Amino acid sequence: MAAATGLGAVPFFFVELDPHWAGICNGMAAGVMLAASFDLIQEGQEHGAGNWVVIGILAGGIFILLCKKFLEQYGEVSMLDINGADATKVVLVVGIMTLHSFGEGSGVGVSFAGSKGFTQGLLVTLAIAVHNIPEGLAVSMVLASRGVSPQNAMLWSVITSLPQPIVAVPAFICADAFNKFLPFCTGFAAGCMIWMVVAEVLPDAFKEASPSPVASAATLSVAFMEALSVMFQSFTHEYK
Repeated sequence: MAAATGLGAVPFFFVELDPHWAGICNGMAAGVMLAASFDLIQEGQEHGAGNWVVIGILAGGIFILLCKKFLEQYGEVSMLDINGADATKVVLVVGIMTLHSFGEGSGVGVSFAGSKGFTQGLLVTLAIAVHNIPEGLAVSMVLASRGVSPQNAMLWSVITSLPQPIVAVPAFICADAFNKFLPFCTGFAAGCMIWMVVAEVLPDAFKEASPSPVASAATLSVAFMEALSVMFQSFTHEYK
């Protein structure tokens, strides 16, 4: 799952982004993050605790706002030779995508502990691995648009998904406990991503490119991610 995320950086070994395309790529990244948020919200609701999903969304938005204020007060932030406001945004995007991996890792562990055991867990693992490729592309687009090398973009894309295999193990061992916390965790991660898209990623995209291509890129990204999600949900249901 984690290795698959790194595949999202592959295009940037062959292309270089000018400011216009950087804006469109940020729009695509926003679409991927929004689609991932919708999937997390749906996953939390499927566990029968809609109120905790809503509380998680609100908590996630507040958490990112506080983190942003903390980073601004901390002083000059630096990451991967990026400084200032851009570095703050990169830290937040990488942090949010890493955070959302905890929820997906929990889902993998719980699926292995389900009634179908290994078969169901393997299907969920493969589905998330494929789903991680466009998420790695989203992280890489945000990094590449700020001058980060393809090698570093690939490395950080993989790092954002490392919690998935790590968290899957305790989630499998303590499936009942993780099931109870999953709705809040998925809502929290979704709230973080929604806040970041609306407050940071899309505004940056609109500065670099005109609204029409940015909106089109974001819409197509959401549609592609949702189609991918529906396809794998349908396949998993039929296989079971």
